Amino acid sequence: QLNRWKEYFDEMLNVDTTINEQVLQQIPSPTVDDEELSRQDAVPTLDEVVKAIGQIKNKKAPGKDDVPAELLKAGGHYIAEWLHEIIRDVWEQEFMIKE
Repeated sequence: QLNRWKEYFDEMLNVDTTINEQVLQQIPSPTVDDEELSRQDAVPTLDEVVKAIGQIKNKKAPGKDDVPAELLKAGGHYIAEWLHEIIRDVWEQEFMIKE
């Protein structure tokens, strides 16, 4: 029965497709006005960083930095300012250290 499931999904998912370039060209590209583009290019504000920290879920495995959400939240405004400074530096320099 396991082989039958394999066959079924092979038939459903492994289908030869062709892409019509003319159809792709007809799909409109979204446009962004200058004001929105400027807003998106701006350095994230301290308020945005504070909001993002508040939205991180607790009791989840930390990322590569090994910093749990609870630690960021417990650090309060001091941690938010510190993190904002790092984000601002990375944003402006367009460079992030590896370690």
